[in-house]
Amino acid sequence: MGKVDFTSGWNTLWSAVTGGDNRFTVAMAAIGVGIIVFFVAKFLWDRKRGGGAGGMGTLLVPLIIGAALAGPAVVIPAILKIAEIVVNTLVSFFNWITK
Repeated sequence: MGKVDFTSGWNTLWSAVTGGDNRFTVAMAAIGVGIIVFFVAKFLWDRKRGGGAGGMGTLLVPLIIGAALAGPAVVIPAILKIAEIVVNTLVSFFNWITK
C-alpha cells in the first residue's frame, strides 16, 4: 500500500492561494518565526535576571501572532508531517498484523 502524503497537498493548495509568489510566504514565515524567537528569548532573559516575567501568559499573544504568520509555511506543514508519520506508522502496523 502507498504512503500517505498530506504535505504535498497542502503545498499545492498554498501555492494556488499565493499565486506562486514565494516571497510573500517566506516573508510571512520569517516575520512569524522572528516574533516567536524574540519574545521567547526576552521571556527567558527576564526570568534569568529575576525580573517579573509575568509567567507564561506573557508569551501567549506573541506566540499566537507568530504562529498565525508562520502557519501557512511552517506550522501547518510541520503538523501535517507529524500526522503523516503517525498515519503511515499505523498503516504499516495494521498491514503487518493482517499478513
